[in-house]
Amino acid sequence: MFLAIKEILHQKTRYAAITLVVFLVSYLVYFLTGLAFGLASSYTEVIDTWSAKTVTLAKDANKSALASRLSTSALRGLPEDAAGISFVPAAIDDRSEGADGERINVFIAGVDERLRPHLQKGRWGREASEVVIDPTLERAGWHVGDRLELPEATARIVGVSEPARFQASPLVMVAGSDIADIAGPQGRDLTSIIVSESGAGLPSTIGGVDVETIPVDNFIDELPGYRAQYLTFSLMIGALIVILSLVLGIFMYVLTLQKSHVFGVMKAQGVPTSYIARAGAAQTLLISLCGVALGAAAALGSGGALRGAVPFAVSWPLFAALSAAFVVFTLLGSLFPIRVISRIDPMTAIG
Repeated sequence: MFLAIKEILHQKTRYAAITLVVFLVSYLVYFLTGLAFGLASSYTEVIDTWSAKTVTLAKDANKSALASRLSTSALRGLPEDAAGISFVPAAIDDRSEGADGERINVFIAGVDERLRPHLQKGRWGREASEVVIDPTLERAGWHVGDRLELPEATARIVGVSEPARFQASPLVMVAGSDIADIAGPQGRDLTSIIVSESGAGLPSTIGGVDVETIPVDNFIDELPGYRAQYLTFSLMIGALIVILSLVLGIFMYVLTLQKSHVFGVMKAQGVPTSYIARAGAAQTLLISLCGVALGAAAALGSGGALRGAVPFAVSWPLFAALSAAFVVFTLLGSLFPIRVISRIDPMTAIG
C-alpha cells in the first residue's frame, strides 16, 4: 500500500485521469440503475403493497390484469386471505405548471379493503364519490379536497396514499363495490384479479369464466414492457461494469510497460514480484473506490435534482451489490499486468 500511495502522489495527473474515467463510467452505471429500479418500481408499486403470493385471473386474459374480467357478483365463498381489485383505464387533466392542457393516463381502481395501501394524508372514502389518489397526482396539481372529473362522475379527493402505481400509471382508488359509480359501464360488476396469500381454495371457474392462479412474480414478469426494460437495463449495466474492468486493466498494463525499468531495478534489489503485484492491485483498489464513491454521490445528487421529472429510485442493496461488483471486476482487471511484471528481466530492464 505504501508503494501504491507514493506512486499515485508522484504522478497525480495520470492517476487523476484514470480516476475520472472510473468516475464517469460508475456515474453512468449508478444513474442507469436508479432509472431501471425507478421504472420497475413504477410498474409494481401497488403490487408490492399487497404482501400476496398468488394472483388469480381469467385464463384467456394472457396473464393481463386489464384483459381479465371476472364477475364480482359471482365471487362466493372465497378464502379469507383472498381479495379482489379492479382496474379501469381513464385520463384526467394535468394541472401542473406548464402542462398546457395535457392529460394523464390513470387507472381507476376498485380496491378491496384488505388491499388498500397506507395513507400519507387524509382518509379513505366513505361514499362512492370519494377517492384516494396516488402521490404522483399531487405533483400533477391534485390535492385533498379537489373535485376530480372522471368518466361518469365528479369525485372528491379525500386522501393521498403511499406510492401506488400500476404499470407506471397512478391510481385513483375507490372501494371495490363503488367503482361502477365513477368508472361507468366498464367497471360494472367487474373484478380484474383476485389476490391471495396461498391461492388454495379458489374455484377453477368464476361466473362461467375459467381462471388460473399464478405466482405474483410471474404476474409481474408478464406486465407489458416490464421484462424488456429490466433485461435491457441489466445488460447495459453488466456490460459497462465489464468494460470498466477492461479499461482499467489496459491502463495498468500500459503503465506497467512504461515503468518496466523501475520494476527491473526493484527486482535487482531483491523486491519480490508478489510485492510489486500487490502494490499494483492496491493502486487499482484506491482508484476504483475513489471513482465509484464519487460516481455514486453524483448519481444520487442527479436523481434528487431530477426527482419527479424522471423515474429515479434508490435501492441500497442493489447499489451495494454494484459497488462490490465494481471493486471485484476492477481488481480482476488489475491482474493483467502481473504476467508482464513476472517476466521482467532486471538486467534487460536496466539496460
